[in-house]
Amino acid sequence: MESSMKMPELGSEIYIPFSFWTEHEKQIPHCIQGGLATIIDIYEIDDAPEFNKYFIKVKEVSNEYNLKYLLKHQEEWKEQYKDQIAQYDSNYNYMKS
Repeated sequence: MESSMKMPELGSEIYIPFSFWTEHEKQIPHCIQGGLATIIDIYEIDDAPEFNKYFIKVKEVSNEYNLKYLLKHQEEWKEQYKDQIAQYDSNYNYMKS
């Protein structure tokens, strides 16, 4: 991991962004409201480029996230989401882990 980025710990909170996508096979829309999420797993993909090999899973939603991308946007999302907790948007069908 780049020296300017601090590796978070399991159980710490991190902001994740709003996400919207459609499952192509079933044409089911999914929507995640961005906000704070609790890190439950941090893992490394060995064959990924060095700068982009760390990923996390969070408790609130079943997605996996690139850690470098998340860390780059924390200040922006902190201002945008404040104390909002990340969650599935109940107005759409959604996946559960």
